[in-house]
Amino acid sequence: MDTSSIIAIILFPVLMLVFGTLGGIITAKKIKTWYLPLKKPKLNPPSWIFGPVWTLLYISIGFSGYLFWAEKKEFNSDDSGAWFFYFFQILLNLMWTPIFFGANYLLLAGFDSVLMVIATLVNIIMFAQKNVLSGCLLIPYLCWISFATYLNFAIWLLNRNLKTEKEQELRVDSKIEDAKEK
Repeated sequence: MDTSSIIAIILFPVLMLVFGTLGGIITAKKIKTWYLPLKKPKLNPPSWIFGPVWTLLYISIGFSGYLFWAEKKEFNSDDSGAWFFYFFQILLNLMWTPIFFGANYLLLAGFDSVLMVIATLVNIIMFAQKNVLSGCLLIPYLCWISFATYLNFAIWLLNRNLKTEKEQELRVDSKIEDAKEK
């Protein structure tokens, strides 16, 4: 294995983990104050599952990119469409966390998630045409973001009358007061 391949096999997954960590920093600040009190659908998994799942998925996305790159060991115009969708779905993924957890725009985050699913599906098809494994490595990610899209819209639907974080704080305070009265 040459030096550029060694660098690439490390760099692709590490960059994805760095991106995921940045999203995790935004998420961590909002979990207890904003996210936990939201109404959630019955299929909502426990909060602890998200970190390990996303870690594995980000590594998989990184290796998928590496395997596709390793076919030619360069970014060239023949593969520009595939690379566009690879980086576009990553960009949409990076945008989702600040939209959902940062700005609390649940509906907008849902539309971002739908675009992410579509871009990832196209990315899988385009990668698989040149390297089947690089496309297949994105399938668990596609399944997870499809499920996440359901969760996103379900949470929006269950909480759509809750306009701002301040209104949510009032709702939480109200629940605490109700519990004290009982």
